[in-house]
Amino acid sequence: MESRELKAFVILAEELNFRKAAERLNMSQPPLSRLINQMEYDLGVKLFNRSTRQVELTGAGLHLLKKGKDLLSQMEKMEMEVRSLPKMKEKKLHFSFTHSAFHSNIPRIISSFKEQFPKVEIEIEEHTLSSLERFLKSGKVDIAFGVNDFKDSAIEKMAVQTHEIGVLVPIHNPLAKKKTIRPQDLEGETLIFHGKHENLGFQSEFLEYLKSKDVHPKVYYKKRKESCPTLVTHGKGLLITSRSMMHTREGAIFVPFAEYSPRLKIFANWARENKSLPLQMFLNFLEEQTSVPSSEMDYHLA
Repeated sequence: MESRELKAFVILAEELNFRKAAERLNMSQPPLSRLINQMEYDLGVKLFNRSTRQVELTGAGLHLLKKGKDLLSQMEKMEMEVRSLPKMKEKKLHFSFTHSAFHSNIPRIISSFKEQFPKVEIEIEEHTLSSLERFLKSGKVDIAFGVNDFKDSAIEKMAVQTHEIGVLVPIHNPLAKKKTIRPQDLEGETLIFHGKHENLGFQSEFLEYLKSKDVHPKVYYKKRKESCPTLVTHGKGLLITSRSMMHTREGAIFVPFAEYSPRLKIFANWARENKSLPLQMFLNFLEEQTSVPSSEMDYHLA
């Protein structure tokens, strides 16, 4: 079904009069009748009941009318947006990044987007998790990138990348010589977790996993001003993290898990009510550049 045919159908369905519909379409009545007949033939269903006195929609016609009007509206909006791109005045997009997102492929995607749309000015800032929800809803931040998965229904999300998960081990720890780490290797070791005031979803589940394997590590919850990787390099314990975040860490080495292999998921978060054209352009661009299976685990890691 072509857009020209759909438009003709919708106008006839609104007028329920071939003469008036043909006038609105700037065409004569016979070509309109042939067009509708061909549509019905192609679809294999009657869209109108016709008599010498009146034209009525069939059940199939009523269904197509609602869907068709929505589709035409979307097509008109899309056409207007595309036509407005060359005339678009300079616009800004405000991004917020967490540490993990800086080590993802997002900066490269933003750079490619900037090449395609040079009139869009990009600003990147860092905010605390506690303020991000408010900033997203107020429009101060257009998109927040990180492992944080907001549960607020007013905030949309898109998974944009996953990272391999393993253990960051102090270089002098015997585990640093292993190619992979098994659950049993963590018996008696100290695991460094975020503070108890932060999201412990993954950490709690990981401890349950170890418990099911009859492995009982010690746990150290970092204090507010402490850095998890720094604690590792100082020999305070092991850190569950991703390879991409820690591959350059001095004094420690990343060792992947042999059995337990979730993936750290990086999210793009934005306010559902934010309908700005630059944001929609970027989201479309981002979706084309990324592909993350929905079955991957979405958890906050250290």
